[in-house]
Amino acid sequence: MSGHRFFIAYVVDKHLGKENYPETRSIEQLMEQPSKEETFVTKVNRDLFYTLASDLDSERAQSVINVIDQLKSIQKHDDATYTKEMNYTIDRLITGLGSNIGSARIGFSLCLTEIIDISLDDGITSDVHQYIKKLQEKLPLNDSNNGNKKKVKGKDERGFVFGRLFGLQVLMNEPLFSKLFLLGNDEEKTLNSAFVLEFASMLIDLSSFKSWIKETALFTLYQFLHKLEQTGLNNAQNVLQILELLDSTNITMTMEGLAIYLLFGDNEKPYDLASFKPSNLHWENNDPLNKTNMSLLIKVLKDVPVSDSDSNQDLKLQQKGFWTPRLHFVFPILIERLLRIEDTEDQDLGPPTKKQKKNDKSAKKHKKQLAAQKRFTIDDLYKKVVDESYFSEKSSNERKYIGFLIFKLCLETFPVEKVQLLFKQQNFLRTLINHASNKQRMLHKLCSSLLNKQIPVIIQDQPEKITPILENIWFYKHNGFLINFDQLTKSKFTSNLLSHQSLEENNLTAISKMLNHHLHEILDNIYLLKSEGSAGDEDKDSEDYTKSLNMYKFCIDSLLHLVRSHKSQLSKKWILPIIKSLAKVSYFRNNEKKILSADLNHDEETRDEAKVLANQNDVHTIALERLYSILFDVLSSQNEITSKGKPVVWSLQLLKEIREIEEQMSADCLLHPVDSSLVQVKTAALKDLEDIQQSLSSDKTPSAMRNVLQGLQQLLVLNLLQLYSGNSEAIAVLEDLSSFYEDYSEKCSQNESVYDAINFVSITEILMSSMSDEKALFRKLSLDSWDMFVKEIGTQELEILLETLTTRENKSGFSHLFGADADMEDVFEEDDDGEDKDENYDDGAEEEEEEEEEEEEEDEQEGTDTDSSDSENDENGNHSNENENSRKVEKETTSALAKALDLPEGIVDENGNVNHDGYVDMGSGDDFGEGEDEEEEEEEEDFDDEKMLELDKTLSMIFKTRKEALSGTPTGNKRKIEVQKARENVVNFKSRVVDMLEIYVKYVDKNALDVNKLETLLYMLPPMIQCLKMTLSKPLVDKLGKLIKARLTKIKVNASHSDAHLFDVAVTTLQTIHDLASSNKSGQYSQLFYSVCSICSLFVSKIIFLSSADNTFDAAIETYSNTMKQWSKNKNCKTPATFFADYVNMLATKKHQK
Repeated sequence: MSGHRFFIAYVVDKHLGKENYPETRSIEQLMEQPSKEETFVTKVNRDLFYTLASDLDSERAQSVINVIDQLKSIQKHDDATYTKEMNYTIDRLITGLGSNIGSARIGFSLCLTEIIDISLDDGITSDVHQYIKKLQEKLPLNDSNNGNKKKVKGKDERGFVFGRLFGLQVLMNEPLFSKLFLLGNDEEKTLNSAFVLEFASMLIDLSSFKSWIKETALFTLYQFLHKLEQTGLNNAQNVLQILELLDSTNITMTMEGLAIYLLFGDNEKPYDLASFKPSNLHWENNDPLNKTNMSLLIKVLKDVPVSDSDSNQDLKLQQKGFWTPRLHFVFPILIERLLRIEDTEDQDLGPPTKKQKKNDKSAKKHKKQLAAQKRFTIDDLYKKVVDESYFSEKSSNERKYIGFLIFKLCLETFPVEKVQLLFKQQNFLRTLINHASNKQRMLHKLCSSLLNKQIPVIIQDQPEKITPILENIWFYKHNGFLINFDQLTKSKFTSNLLSHQSLEENNLTAISKMLNHHLHEILDNIYLLKSEGSAGDEDKDSEDYTKSLNMYKFCIDSLLHLVRSHKSQLSKKWILPIIKSLAKVSYFRNNEKKILSADLNHDEETRDEAKVLANQNDVHTIALERLYSILFDVLSSQNEITSKGKPVVWSLQLLKEIREIEEQMSADCLLHPVDSSLVQVKTAALKDLEDIQQSLSSDKTPSAMRNVLQGLQQLLVLNLLQLYSGNSEAIAVLEDLSSFYEDYSEKCSQNESVYDAINFVSITEILMSSMSDEKALFRKLSLDSWDMFVKEIGTQELEILLETLTTRENKSGFSHLFGADADMEDVFEEDDDGEDKDENYDDGAEEEEEEEEEEEEEDEQEGTDTDSSDSENDENGNHSNENENSRKVEKETTSALAKALDLPEGIVDENGNVNHDGYVDMGSGDDFGEGEDEEEEEEEEDFDDEKMLELDKTLSMIFKTRKEALSGTPTGNKRKIEVQKARENVVNFKSRVVDMLEIYVKYVDKNALDVNKLETLLYMLPPMIQCLKMTLSKPLVDKLGKLIKARLTKIKVNASHSDAHLFDVAVTTLQTIHDLASSNKSGQYSQLFYSVCSICSLFVSKIIFLSSADNTFDAAIETYSNTMKQWSKNKNCKTPATFFADYVNMLATKKHQK
């Protein structure tokens, strides 16, 4: 009984586990534990045979235990009844193997293993042949062994076939396997060769009964033989007998026979199969992996019948009449075997040494290694069998389906260095692209699932395989550089792999290294193409250049995508090489290759050099833009990157890389070299930067200075980067920064108060100038610098920012902020002559503008409406001026044509029109009619070819000049675009100023007890409210409104300051806010405007209360009272009643609290 107990414990633990089935704590306890009610049973409970077919593992296992317990109970009382019930149980279990219920065969075979073991031990079943005979009787088939005359059909036949297979598999389970196939005791065991051969014959006979059972039955045979190999008791004689059996039944040249040969032909096994001489077609040297067997192997793996004679009918019958959408079990075996012998394949062993000849083990090992060299490799297998057979153009969809399953298996099992083999195959990629891109294709769902689900799941546990996959899809030359693979397959396969979250630091480093490598290869190719462009076909050269440039852009974009997808995993290890690589391309030209030939003449050399330089600039501009984007994303990441315990300043790191490359390369390699007269400024800025770094690294530097020095460092780096990128305006900024640093350092060394002695207005102006930059990186660096200076910011600095908010959003406002060209300003400011106005224009726009110039207060009242009307007038005004310019151009053109054609001087009138009548009068006279033909003849004679060519050049120049003049005259549409662009620039700049104010408000929130800071807040409110009233931009209104309502007015000012000056400032501010709120014009977004006015009034009222000497609201109440009086008298005032109700509610709340 010990054997079946062990098996039940094994099954229960395997399928359920102790955590899912507590009763499996000890199988001995289950078997020996007495029932709660010890009762005598005369037969096995028949219901247990139904629960053996349960779909639940726990119920099946418990039913097995219960059947055995009941048989054991019967045995204690009556042997005859026990024998009877045992035979009944065996018959019932064998019959149940033929059931087609889902889990019946699993449960019945599990129980049958234990029952047969007990039956053999107790002698009820004399030997295994009696069991096999019962198996054949209870599950009859339509063969020679069928004693019944009745023929089994349909579903019953299928059930009986699988029942027999399960019945034979029962003998392979422990403890039956050790009892039946092994002889002797534990110390000396031998193989029961006779029964082994008999058992193998039964499985082979069963496999030949029906084609649909063949693979399953022979897989059972393979498992049986594999289990024999694991015992270590198999010998060459048994192996040869099995091979002879395969040869006699024509299984050798099948996929199942191949699997068995691979099992016995393993180079680690001691069998010598070369001496075996099969009678039928077989593998050369009995080694399927021998290179001479490649053609046969291809046929076998394609499941095509292999025969040396067309008359061999048995082999012809091997071909299946059906197709199953699953992979044959031979493929994992074959691939695993080839991968194991891959290492010995590459070794050139040569003849054995004398030492190896003397040593038997060494000699055998050397012989096996030599044999391994005669075998084909995994590369040969995949290329010949998979790509050229399963994915050939003529292959059926069914065969391609199997090919994709093989591909998936290989991707799972191949080591990293072999993954590239999978994506280098042209037939595979062609098939994948065709089926994935077309929904009408038969394999579209499979290919889409492969790209979007299956491969990402495989990569989840093996992220190191992403690099070879991407590299061979994108950059393998023979596949055509499929950088548009996602577009071709209509998927996001490569993009998703690049952003796969399983990638770790080493994987990201490998991908970035791969992209950098190909980036520079492509860049070298671009330079080479342009240097050889004159020698080859121009069209082809242009096409190759465009293709290389697209690949170049793709590489850089992929680097950017890699950084953006892994912001949470940023590290210096893989980010720094990217920055260094792009910095070399962005700021330096290719000086290693002589692009132009010395044999070209000067004109051609100059022209070609300009062309190459333009193309290089395209390359450098692309790299610079992506470099800025990458740095911006790195700086925006919340994951702080440290090096040696200190945070990495990436802008400074970039500058260091540029300086190192500049020192390594020659001086003229900079893309934008600094003029010799300005080198001193650059040198001084770099010297100041070094001094600041030394000060920051010193522990003696006061904490009050650190923020200022860090801000200066950031600004110096920012402008040095702009200088390296070719921005000449950075020179003036660097001079100002150096001057500020010198002044700052001098006053700090004199121990003067930094807060009172140094003015930060110049720094604020520099920061605002940087905030207007188009590059998001420089705006980000400017904001970071502002955050470092914000502690030193006072009213003077804020005034510069707040003045921007009240700037009008039109052409004049743009000119005021950015210093636009005066001529262009005049064009857009002349509205007096405008005639056609849009129906939405404000009729009094021009008069309002004049009044605004005279009175600033009225300008605030007119606000948004005036801005909109001025902008509209800018867009459509001054048509007469435009027409005047056009008439002037036409007149000059006509005069030039008359002069070129040698016409009389008075032919063109003052309006530029040709006077035909005057021309006739000039030619009239007594002899006019008679001399006309003569004059024409003379003109024809005078205008020879040279004169005609000269006239043609003159006319061409005249019309070219006319075209340029007319194109320079602004048209209505062009002026509209420029006005719109000017408005957008002003709005964008205001938005960036709001960002700066938000940083300041956050700082004040942390220092609300500082009276000076509260005064600056009060100073900020009126201009911000005025901006809400003036602007037409909804995003700007939302941002500014959020800042005021959610940040500024939420600052806690509970502490009493009792400051007279603060009180006066607060009262003045409250009155200004009320004046804005009670004006007749409320702007485009009136609801938000009045809401902000009310909230700000309440906030200022709180400050009045806290700063007043007697802590009362009297001053605020008086202001509200005056405003309400004006509101009641002014019919045009649109201030809502809630403006006053909000204040009354606040007073009621305060009163209740008191």
